[in-house]
Amino acid sequence: MIEPAPDVDQSVEQETAQNPRSDNVPARGRPFWNARNVSGSQRTTRDTIARSEAKAPARAYAIRAREEASSPDVITGTFALYDTSVFALIDPGSTHSYICMNLVFSKTLPVESTEVVIKVSNPLGKTVLVDKVCKNYPLMFRDICFPANLMLLPFDEFDIILGMDWLTLHDAIVNCKRKIIDLEGQNNEIVRIESSELNRLSAMISVLKAQS
Repeated sequence: MIEPAPDVDQSVEQETAQNPRSDNVPARGRPFWNARNVSGSQRTTRDTIARSEAKAPARAYAIRAREEASSPDVITGTFALYDTSVFALIDPGSTHSYICMNLVFSKTLPVESTEVVIKVSNPLGKTVLVDKVCKNYPLMFRDICFPANLMLLPFDEFDIILGMDWLTLHDAIVNCKRKIIDLEGQNNEIVRIESSELNRLSAMISVLKAQS
């Protein structure tokens, strides 16, 4: 289930045991989530997960606004993943990259645990704990492979969200005005991705920042 979320500022800070704190100061512009690393002993992590799951089911937040979909630093594109076409949101404002959990489960894709648990929350107290990753997934564009490490996150508007980690890995040059991205392939070839038609977008996923 996807619920509308207000615009909020993003911050990353280490979670304290027993009583994590949420930022609640709204900011102008596109929406942001807060992302926190859950640290401490394995017991603390398990306790935190148990409390969070009991408090609120994991969910993603979306802004159903056409003008947000036209944001100048958001680009969309279609890739191939294991012979399946996937619709991707390419967002330089996101520090990490993500994949829709339903896509992973439906395709029975291999999944690994992350080194840290990242807690994503908004000021309303809704939280998502991200602790699974799909490593080195072969995203194909024009028969050229652009591998990605994709963390599992529950959202439905897109199949994949590609952030700065993926853009940096492939030496991307982003032209926000023209909504164009140039990527460097494994054989040093330059591939250009032009944004897909925006009328395919039904919602805009909030930008996510996190730190390891």
